[in-house]
Amino acid sequence: MKLIDTHIHGYLDYITGLFLIASPSLFDLKLDTVQSFVFYGAGAAAIIYSLNTNYELGLFKIIPMRIHLLFDIISGIFLAASPLAFSFFG
Repeated sequence: MKLIDTHIHGYLDYITGLFLIASPSLFDLKLDTVQSFVFYGAGAAAIIYSLNTNYELGLFKIIPMRIHLLFDIISGIFLAASPLAFSFFG
């Protein structure tokens, strides 16, 4: 059972990627910090693997949706672990 169809998922992918890239500016982070690079990298990665996914909004249609979803999970874990891994708070 799908929670959302791949068409809507595609839009959410690009919105998420753009939001992550814009986050350092939106949250007043210094642009040359590890925190900013985490946001930039995660956002760029989301857009790149979305462009390469085999779904309605994919441009190159190389990556199967199943692998795309795995990348989503890995990205989420990376973003959740980043504050501890990169000592954001100290």
